[in-house]
Amino acid sequence: MSKQPPEPADPHDDEPIREHVFDGIQEYDKKLPNWWLMTFYGSIVFSIAYWLYYHTWEVGASPEEKLALQQERIAAHAAAEGLDEVDDDALFEASREESLVEAGRNAYAASCSACHGAELEGGIGSALKDADWTHGDRPMEIRRNIMEGIPAAGMPAWRQSLGERQINAVTAYILSVNPDLAPDDEPGG
Repeated sequence: MSKQPPEPADPHDDEPIREHVFDGIQEYDKKLPNWWLMTFYGSIVFSIAYWLYYHTWEVGASPEEKLALQQERIAAHAAAEGLDEVDDDALFEASREESLVEAGRNAYAASCSACHGAELEGGIGSALKDADWTHGDRPMEIRRNIMEGIPAAGMPAWRQSLGERQINAVTAYILSVNPDLAPDDEPGG
């Protein structure tokens, strides 16, 4: 006599089946998983809290207010850099702006210190912290030398790699460490 193996028990035997039938298919009446229900109810609670916080009680700043605040900061920063009008006086004023001088110090350290020294003492390139300025000591001359370079002295043009904003910052940094380059009516002095 051969014994038949027992049939495996159907895991769905104790679950209720819905009464309706569609195309000969019956469905089990299963509950949704708890993780799904918690996600669903959590999103409802979050939506209500968000609506109350931003729209009903107006505690948090709206996206429009955040945008306006960021645009004001950008405009103030651009004005501090003197980007609207660049001349000797604007660059001298920029050399007194601590945030701009710090940005210039960082750009100088990354791009200029290899030739001009970490403390502007010179090296391959000329010193930028003394009374001897071979190629001009006025702010616009310093800026021009950075932008266009000095090919005869082996200095490359930095206009493409740094851009005008960073060149203005580097110029402000150089002016900030050279208090002897005070504005006066005489060029070169």
